[in-house]
Amino acid sequence: MAIKSYKPTSPGRRFVTSTDFSELSKDGPEPVYDQYRQHSVVLGQTVAIWPDDAADPSDSRLPLHQGKLLEIRPDLSLLIEGVAQPVTEGRLTVIFGQNRNP
Repeated sequence: MAIKSYKPTSPGRRFVTSTDFSELSKDGPEPVYDQYRQHSVVLGQTVAIWPDDAADPSDSRLPLHQGKLLEIRPDLSLLIEGVAQPVTEGRLTVIFGQNRNP
């Protein structure tokens, strides 16, 4: 994604910039999604999904879901081992020391 600069037409318009989405709309979201998945460090890791309102995951509440992260879908929902439906909300934490891939 690029940053587009505009030619100033008045003193108030100097240094005005905006995000240029032409690269994304030209090729669609697939290249960005593929690159996101290739660089993800949580795929294959054991993770826990906590409620959005959990200030500290170490509090006494249990996580909503826990298991090995199998896939990140194009809509950014998560497929977790042992969870029937894709997870679409919550805070993700990685649980180190369990089924960790090098």
